[in-house]
Amino acid sequence: MIVHPLRGVGALRFGMTPTQVRKVLGVPYTSFRKGPYAQYPTDAFDSLGIHVYYKQVGTCEAVEFSRAGTVIWQAESLLEKTPANLFSLLAHEDPEIDENPDGFASHKLGIAAYVPGYKKDPRKARVEGILVFEEGYYANQ
Repeated sequence: MIVHPLRGVGALRFGMTPTQVRKVLGVPYTSFRKGPYAQYPTDAFDSLGIHVYYKQVGTCEAVEFSRAGTVIWQAESLLEKTPANLFSLLAHEDPEIDENPDGFASHKLGIAAYVPGYKKDPRKARVEGILVFEEGYYANQ
């Protein structure tokens, strides 16, 4: 799926209802709470390698891609990049990327990378997931 920064991915747009998301994707899904503190359900579309997150008003706020998924931005497959190459690609558009022990996020682009062990040993780390999110997503977490 192609990333549309801060708007969505592929045909999915932030602000869609679960019914709209499920119709657009058109494949089987399961709905569950992602952890003991999750306030709202997440839809897992396992055949696509994605989880869709919803916020309190019942609309899509983020889409997470596992390595089984395909997420493209600027004609680059983000999950196939090394952490260093992905960081550089994002930093070219957003020099204010937030880094943490397990990855980094561009709030300007609405793209975050989950890279376990990123700060511990970046050469051995691998991009395990990509989160594409709407503006203000992290402020609401």
